[in-house]
Amino acid sequence: MEVNSLLELIDMGQSAWNEWREANASVPINLSGHNFSNKDLSGYDFSEANLSYCNFSKSDLSHANFISANLQHSKFGFCNLESAKFIAAELAHADLTLAHLKGAKFLTAQLTHTNFSYVDFSGHSLQGMDFRKAKLSGSILRSQNLKGMNFAEADLSQADLTEASLEDCNLQGANLTRAILTDSLLQGAFFKEADLTETDLSNKSLVRSNFAGAKLENCDLRNSELEGAIFDNATMTGCKFFNVKNKGWSIKNVRCEHAFWDKEGLISSRYRLHEFEKLYSESIVIDLRYDKYIAPHELSALPILVEHLEARHWGIKLRVKSIREEAGGSRVSIVVQDTGGMNAKQLEQDLKEEASHLLAAQIAMRNDRRLLTEFKESLAQVKNQFWPQLLELAADSEAGKMRMFTIMLLDLKGFSRWKGDELTEKLTLFRGLVQPILKRWKASYPNMEGDSLRATFQNAAVGVACASMIKSVLDAAGFPCRIGMDLGEVVLQYNEITEQTDLSGEAVNFAARLESLGQGGELLISERVWHYVKHQSEFFDYEPRLARLEKGVGNLRAGEQVHCYAVTMKKPII
Repeated sequence: MEVNSLLELIDMGQSAWNEWREANASVPINLSGHNFSNKDLSGYDFSEANLSYCNFSKSDLSHANFISANLQHSKFGFCNLESAKFIAAELAHADLTLAHLKGAKFLTAQLTHTNFSYVDFSGHSLQGMDFRKAKLSGSILRSQNLKGMNFAEADLSQADLTEASLEDCNLQGANLTRAILTDSLLQGAFFKEADLTETDLSNKSLVRSNFAGAKLENCDLRNSELEGAIFDNATMTGCKFFNVKNKGWSIKNVRCEHAFWDKEGLISSRYRLHEFEKLYSESIVIDLRYDKYIAPHELSALPILVEHLEARHWGIKLRVKSIREEAGGSRVSIVVQDTGGMNAKQLEQDLKEEASHLLAAQIAMRNDRRLLTEFKESLAQVKNQFWPQLLELAADSEAGKMRMFTIMLLDLKGFSRWKGDELTEKLTLFRGLVQPILKRWKASYPNMEGDSLRATFQNAAVGVACASMIKSVLDAAGFPCRIGMDLGEVVLQYNEITEQTDLSGEAVNFAARLESLGQGGELLISERVWHYVKHQSEFFDYEPRLARLEKGVGNLRAGEQVHCYAVTMKKPII
């Protein structure tokens, strides 16, 4: 039937049109591209009609029938669609911006790229609707039951999802920037590659949610439950993490240049490349408990034990994390660096069981004199064969190596006023006071040049304890000083002229900047050092400081403010 005849029938009114449709149900309707804006088409039967690219803007389409109609690319902006039927309709790329949808039915409708921007869905049941790639920017979805629904690649930016249930929803690739999620339920939601920039996720249960590859810049996660959540390859710069529960979270290859851990979310902590992952990643830890002590031969056998466990689980990588004395014995902690793609929970269970058997075998050797003697003799042969060669290679192996250290830089105040014999006498006294303390705390690569001191430590808490003791002793002796400390990768390079090991790297430079910022003879530590020593509050007070850099360092420019802590020793660590 010709278009003009169809349009004439439509102009005759709803009753005439619907009666004709009922009598001519087999006649195809093709009105593609026509303009129906600002018309009263309420109750019209447009079922199975081709209305693609039509303009219905600002029309009254309440109770209209669009069942199985082709509405692709049509415009319904500001329309009254109350109780309209869109069941099985093709609405791909249709624009329903600010349309009134109360009671409208979209069951099994094709909604790919459909624009529902600023639509109020209050009182509307959305179950059964497929919102993949749909545009819902600024839409009102308060208190909606959206559990398990598909919003993959949908635009939900600035949408109001207050008290909505989004549990187990597919939000992969969705845009949720600045969405309102107050009191919404998000547990188990799939946020892979989603954009949550500047979104408030505070006080949420996000247990086991998947945020792999997601954008979370300036996202508020304070007081949220992140146990078992996956953030691999996500961008988390500017996130707020106060009081988060993050046991078992995965943050492989996370990109985070700075974050906020204080309650108000105002104090920025900066991180170097991959540093956030190193500081906060959760790993599987296997503990071996040795009664009374760990014998030298048991210590020597640890590499064999680790190698055996790796061989039993091909692809995993282990390392000895720590060996520490505790009440009644010693504890060795072995950390899993790479699970090799295995199920983490099952791997942890298997490793603990196997490690306990190997530990029992090790301890049993204490009572087997013959086997113990043979083992010690074998170790002695290895030592005699390789130790001289290792000593020769030691100096060469230092050159150019990068290691993770806590570094301390100290400078005496008033040095320039000392002259002649007084200078020599005071420097001799200064070194005499400092050397036994460095030796006691096993400082590595100590170097004293004039009135300055540099030393490194493999343990941050040990480094702070040493620095605090040095400062206390020097203050009592009338040698006021400033100390700066940072933690990071340090390059070791043997200096043939001074015959000492030179240290370089951003951590060295940042420690130097903190040392120069110490007012009135302070010990200032960086955020990285504080992370490892903050639980030592029994021995130290930590006063947060904001300091302005006088010189740039790394990606920080002169004049930028950095967050650090002034340390005061409450009582000595024995």
